[in-house]
Amino acid sequence: LRDQAEDDLGRVDVSEPVPDWLTVFDVAALHGHRGSCLLDLGRSADAVEELVTQEDIAPLCFARNRTLWLLDRARAHLDLHDLRATCQLLDQALSVPRVTSSPRVTARLMTCASALSPHQGDPHVASLLERHHLVRVA
Repeated sequence: LRDQAEDDLGRVDVSEPVPDWLTVFDVAALHGHRGSCLLDLGRSADAVEELVTQEDIAPLCFARNRTLWLLDRARAHLDLHDLRATCQLLDQALSVPRVTSSPRVTARLMTCASALSPHQGDPHVASLLERHHLVRVA
């Protein structure tokens, strides 16, 4: 299905106007979904590549999707044991306006924060978790 979606997007006449809501189904979204799938398949390095491409070409108006994919990138970097990149991406995701909060975003955020908890000894992790009140300070 992913390949079919890519083929279909390649046949779109970009000179024809489309409704604003339809722009959410663009090439950037395809990269984002591909990255999420690769992450679910345990291919974290490949996921990062797709999610970086998504971020580079995506319109900023889709804050919820951007946040979800930033959280996926953070999870992929955590899988790759890159705590600094994980924290930077989680910090970016947390900086997106709170109006985009949804149960899905909140669940992913808490999953990522929980996964970082065992690494609280790392200065980047400790700072991030404390700064955003993601863990209780003793």
